[in-house]
Amino acid sequence: MLLKKIRNDGAKNTANNIFKAISSFFYRKTYTVMLKRESSETYSFYDDRVKELKLEDFKSSFLLNLSKKKFIQWNKNNSVTLILEIDEVEVGYIVVHFTNYYVSGLGSIDLDEKKMAWVGPVFVALKHRGKGFNKVLIDSALDLCNKSDRQAYTSTNIDNIASIRSFEKYDFRIIQIFKSKYLFNKVNVTKVLKEDV
Repeated sequence: MLLKKIRNDGAKNTANNIFKAISSFFYRKTYTVMLKRESSETYSFYDDRVKELKLEDFKSSFLLNLSKKKFIQWNKNNSVTLILEIDEVEVGYIVVHFTNYYVSGLGSIDLDEKKMAWVGPVFVALKHRGKGFNKVLIDSALDLCNKSDRQAYTSTNIDNIASIRSFEKYDFRIIQIFKSKYLFNKVNVTKVLKEDV
């Protein structure tokens, strides 16, 4: 598992993530942005390299940093996982949630009730980044949202500028920024810093 993470995300990123996971158990602050797609135009996209991942197709050595446990959890919640394959190699995935989605620090959001779809996480293996694959995955997810007649939302850490910018290219805009403090890995305080809904 560790070798797979190093291969897909790089040794430096993996070591940094392990250190953060250990130290953040005791105390951490996070700043999260929530984004909403503002465009009302109809969205249509198709790329035959993007396929829906089904449980029976999940391989134990599979897909980058996606665990089977997480995949099963998302599937129980009416989520769709799309994978992008290039020459029979999985290079990335994106998940679109339709029933509910848990946002760390905020809690569970009932997507059905609000006719929302939650886009993400999005992941492209390190050696395949910068080749336009993130765009293909987001295009595919937005097509799925459009076919389901759902408003698209997402969230990310405020420091993840690349992710924010990639969603802004699709007419997403920041509607909420919140700060959460964690003590012994449990949310202690969540404060909304900006709300523009």
